[in-house]
Amino acid sequence: MRNGEHQDHPYRLLTWLTLLTLLLCCPLASAQTDGAENLAVAASWVSVLPPVLAILLALTLRQVIPAIFFGVWLGAWAVEGFSLSGLLSALLATFQVYILKAFANADHAAIILFSLMIGGMVGIISRNGGMQGIVNKVAKFANNA
Repeated sequence: MRNGEHQDHPYRLLTWLTLLTLLLCCPLASAQTDGAENLAVAASWVSVLPPVLAILLALTLRQVIPAIFFGVWLGAWAVEGFSLSGLLSALLATFQVYILKAFANADHAAIILFSLMIGGMVGIISRNGGMQGIVNKVAKFANNA
């Protein structure tokens, strides 16, 4: 077994418990509403679930972009009322409405591009040993562990 395998276990368990809770609670939320009240469901406690799912998936998968995508998809599904047919239409709305309009807005596109460039720069610095150089410089000032 690898060293990091035991550390991932609590996050994976928490992610699966969250997904199980979503599968059990979403039909209940959908059954309590009709077509006119779908937006009321999205503005209730259900609105907390997409960011929680995105955070848990980011910690579990160690991939931020897919985690954010699934969070947006869950939010779009909440707006659709958590119906089975709404699952597919929410997937399409995730691309057509939320992601496309985010890139079409110049301010949103600039923020997304800036974030990706910062992430790439941190990755390059880490690969080149820049973080180890900072640790070596700071370690000289440490008195104890």
